[in-house]
Amino acid sequence: MQITNFQKHENLRVDFDPKITAIVGPSDTGKSAIIRALRWVISNRPLGEQFIRWGSKKAEVKARINEKTIRRRRGGGENVYELGDKKFEAFGNNVPPEIGKSINLADANIQLQHEFPFWMSLSSWEFAKELNKITNLEIIDEVTSKIASIIRQLNAEKDVVQQRLEVQKEKKDSLKFVVIVDRELKALEDLQTAFSEKQEKIDNLSKLLDNLYLLNRGIITKRSKKLQLDGIIEQGEKVISLRKKYNQLRDLVDCIEELAKKANKKAPDISKLEELKSAWVVLKEKIVKLIDEIREAKAGESCHTRLVAELKKSKETFERESGGVCPLCGNSLT
Repeated sequence: MQITNFQKHENLRVDFDPKITAIVGPSDTGKSAIIRALRWVISNRPLGEQFIRWGSKKAEVKARINEKTIRRRRGGGENVYELGDKKFEAFGNNVPPEIGKSINLADANIQLQHEFPFWMSLSSWEFAKELNKITNLEIIDEVTSKIASIIRQLNAEKDVVQQRLEVQKEKKDSLKFVVIVDRELKALEDLQTAFSEKQEKIDNLSKLLDNLYLLNRGIITKRSKKLQLDGIIEQGEKVISLRKKYNQLRDLVDCIEELAKKANKKAPDISKLEELKSAWVVLKEKIVKLIDEIREAKAGESCHTRLVAELKKSKETFERESGGVCPLCGNSLT
């Protein structure tokens, strides 16, 4: 084992016997420091950095155990074990598992200066405890101890729960009115549900009324447009009627002018008068036929679409034939 800057030792090499090594010497020469250095490697104790030699920044112990070289180093921001090329952080007071497996030693392998040899002075239970450490049976004691601790903890928790249960029972007895309150609360919830349903129906009815109002406005608007169209149709019918009367008057005027021309001439042959009479009869029949058509047109107001189309067509024809000028008054029609 090579010790560097550990307590009293600045640089010390110790060669161990394969079986038992006894370290002897005068007081205050660092015998216990060697044991502490070995225990530092084996069990990661002592903790802290107080063992670093005064004036040094780090301490290191290198040990050759079971044909393996193990380094333990602390200080200068380091707290590590090294096994060959591998480095392990030394957290807390535990030894990294791979290091512990390679060392395969424990505090039981080391006897300090004032300890009795071979555990002869130990009591039976202390002897069993140390023996268990060597044979790895100490886990039984640890498990038993943990089980006992768990049982104590569970019993304590049981007592606490029992006390809480008693308190809750007392509270339960004092809260019997809660059942009545709960029943009344449920009744209020039912009323709230019924109110919500009725409110929903009211909202739906309000929406329906709004829709009806909009429909009614649409109907009124359409009726107004229909009345406007009826007025247009009526005006168109009047225009058609006036046009027909105008044509009739024009025919009569032409006929009268023709008759006047004939009157200024010599008395025509009676046969001419007969022809004129026949023409008048035919003209009269046309007038009667036109009157019947006007009456039929008035009786066909139910054919709304057809009348509108005919009105539009008649208006275009009238404007085309009249040239955009009223035949009666001579004013522009636009």
